Amino acid sequence: MPVSTVGASQVYVLYCETPHGIAAGTTPSQCPDAYRKEVAIDLQALQQPANAIPQLDPGDVAQAFGMGFGVVVLFFLVGRGVGEVLRLIRHG
Repeated sequence: MPVSTVGASQVYVLYCETPHGIAAGTTPSQCPDAYRKEVAIDLQALQQPANAIPQLDPGDVAQAFGMGFGVVVLFFLVGRGVGEVLRLIRHG
């Protein structure tokens, strides 16, 4: 996977995108022109620190958990209610 730099803001990566079963184990120099792809990657994105995990707001996390938990409980109760009605119909 050759990498070339142009200017100071982007890196271009050349790769071979062959369909499954075609040219397995070929080197990049053997890649047919029809399958050669090039991707531009911003250098700033590559130079992000490894621990650049965004900080989560505890209030937002609690709100998302509460909404998810509430939906699960709601579906559980609706399922129990429907099951009870069907039981009454079957045994009624």
